[in-house]
Amino acid sequence: TASAGLITITDVLPTGLTFQSGGGNGWFCTAVGQSFTCTSSNVISASGSSAFAVQVLPTQVGSFSNTATLTGGGSAS
Repeated sequence: TASAGLITITDVLPTGLTFQSGGGNGWFCTAVGQSFTCTSSNVISASGSSAFAVQVLPTQVGSFSNTATLTGGGSAS
């Protein structure tokens, strides 16, 4: 079913990356230190998708691994 309610994505960037900006297509992002949060209350259809961009600044050379967490959205049944 389609989403309903606020969708939140949270992430803590690994050492060596600094949040610069983020958002797009109904997404709004804020950051404090290495942590950032992006939220959207737009409805996403059952077969749909949503995307946003996050720009980071590397502060050291190397490879980075990163995982974000998505919560909310509910169900518009």
